Amino acid sequence: MNEVTAANTNKPRMLFLSGPWDHLETVRKVGLVDPVSRLLAHHFDLITVSGDQNYGEGVEEHAPAIVMFDSGCDTFQGRTPVFTDTHRHPEVPKVGFVRQDFHSPMRLNAYGRMDAWGVEQFFSPSYPYLGAPRAWRDRVIFIPRWVDTTYFRDWGETKCIPVAMLGAGFFSSDFYPWRRRVAPQLVQRFPFVHAPRPMPHPHMIVGENYGRMINRSFFTIGCGGASRSLVSKLFEIPGARSVLVTEDTAILRDAGFVDGENCVLTDEDEVADRLAYLLDHRDELDALTERSYQFAHAHHTHRSRDHINQWLTLRMTMPAGHRVIQESCMKPLRAVPADFEQTQFVPFETSTVTEGISEGFDALGRQDYPSAEAAFERTLGHYNYMLEGHMGMGIALLGRGELNKAVARFARNVNFQTACHAVVRDPVNQAYLALTFLGGGNISMAVKYAARAPRVKHPALGCVRWLLAQVHPGLASTTPFDVALPDETVNLCSLDPRPVRSSVEWLGHFRDLMVTAGQDALVAYVDKTGLAQRA
Repeated sequence: MNEVTAANTNKPRMLFLSGPWDHLETVRKVGLVDPVSRLLAHHFDLITVSGDQNYGEGVEEHAPAIVMFDSGCDTFQGRTPVFTDTHRHPEVPKVGFVRQDFHSPMRLNAYGRMDAWGVEQFFSPSYPYLGAPRAWRDRVIFIPRWVDTTYFRDWGETKCIPVAMLGAGFFSSDFYPWRRRVAPQLVQRFPFVHAPRPMPHPHMIVGENYGRMINRSFFTIGCGGASRSLVSKLFEIPGARSVLVTEDTAILRDAGFVDGENCVLTDEDEVADRLAYLLDHRDELDALTERSYQFAHAHHTHRSRDHINQWLTLRMTMPAGHRVIQESCMKPLRAVPADFEQTQFVPFETSTVTEGISEGFDALGRQDYPSAEAAFERTLGHYNYMLEGHMGMGIALLGRGELNKAVARFARNVNFQTACHAVVRDPVNQAYLALTFLGGGNISMAVKYAARAPRVKHPALGCVRWLLAQVHPGLASTTPFDVALPDETVNLCSLDPRPVRSSVEWLGHFRDLMVTAGQDALVAYVDKTGLAQRA
C-alpha cells in the first residue's frame, strides 16, 4: 500500500520505506509512527511506501533525492518487510530511521538489515553517538524527540489539576526509578491525576485527550527512565503548556532546559516543597508556564528537527575526505576532515543500566565472574530483556562452568529476537551458545546452532565453526564450517560492547573457556596449532 503526498518541488523528495502498521496498538501509532511521518512531510516531498518492495523499481518510479528505510517497532506481531534489488541505484543516498530504544534487543535487527541494504547513515531519536552500539556509532545522528503540535499545544483548557502523573512507573516498575522516588512525596501533598501507560490495557488518555489532560495540569511529572533518555514526554509537557517536573540530566540541559527558567529540575528531597511554593505564588508559576511553552515551541517542534536535511546538504557539498559530526542537541551538524578528533558530543547519561553493562564486561575481562553477575543483574533489574545483560551473564556462567545456566541465557536472547520476528541475530551470542553446547559435549546441538545463518561471517562465529570442524572432521569441507584461521571477515556486527577482537584472540578466549568446561583434548589440540592468542 502506498501513501503518496502531493508533489512539492521546493523540497527534496524522500522515498520512505515504512510499515505496514496494522498490527500496532493505537497508542504506538499515535505516539511513534504518525509524528515521524508528519516530521518528514514538513521537510521533504514525502512518498511513503509500505510492505515488501522491489527497491530498484521503487526508486525508478518515484525518483527520490534520498531513500529512508524504517527499522520498525519492537513487536511480537507483524513481520519485517522484504526488500529486493537494494544494490541498484547506488547514486541515491540511503539512510535509516532507527526507532529501537537504547536497551532493545532488536537494535541489531535494525542496524544489521540496513547494513545489508547499503545504508550509509542512521538517524535515531533514541540515543546519541555515545549510546549507539559500538559497531555503528560513527554513523548515527541523534534526532531529539519533539513536540507533535497536532496534540501538544495550548488547547485553552482551564488549569484545574495541580499535579499530573501520566504514564508508567510512578507506583511500580524499575524502568522509571526517579518517578518511583518522587511519586510518594507528591501524593501526600497534592491532589493529582494518574493515568497508567495505555499498554497492554488501552484507555482514553491518548492523542488529543492526553494533550488536553496535560494542558489542564499546572505541573506534569516525567523523566527519561532508567537509561535517563530524552523521551517524548519531556517535550510534550511544556509543548501542551504545563510545567515539566523532571530529573536533572546532562542531555536535558544540552537540549536547552534550565531549572526555574523553563522547567523544574528536582529530586525526591525537594520536589514537594518546590511545587508548593509555585502553587502559592501564581504570578511566578504563570510566568514559568509561559516561558516553558514558548521555549518548547520555539526550539523543539518538528520544524526544528531538520537533521536529515542538514546531513543531505553537507553530503552534497563537503569536500572529499570529510565526514559529518554532531556536537550538541542545539547545534547544527558540521563537516570536518576525516581525521578530526571530536571532543564534544551530545551527552549520554551514566546510569545504573550503563554502569551495569560496563562494570559487568570489565569484570569478565578480569575473570571476576561473581562481580560480573552482580553487575549484569543490576542492569537486568531495569530492563530484563537487554541482550548485553543476558549475554554477559551467560559468559560469566560459562566461565564458572555452569553450562546449563549459560545456555539458558544465550538461548533467551535468541528466543526473544525470534519472537519479535528478527531477520538477523547476534553472531557473538550465537557463537557462545554453540560453544557452550560444545563445552558440554553435546556436539549435535553445537553444530545445529553454529550452522544457523550460514552466510553470516564474524570472527567469533568463525572460531566456533573451526573448533567444531576439528572435533568433527567431516564438517571441515562443508559450509559454514570450512573456515581457515585467521579469518577477520565480518558481514554482521554484534551488540557486544567490548573492543574488537581478532579471530586468534577469540580462539584464545574460547580455549580458556573450554579448559573450565573440561574439554582437555580440544584444548590440547588448539595449543598444538599455536593459533590461539591468549589475553
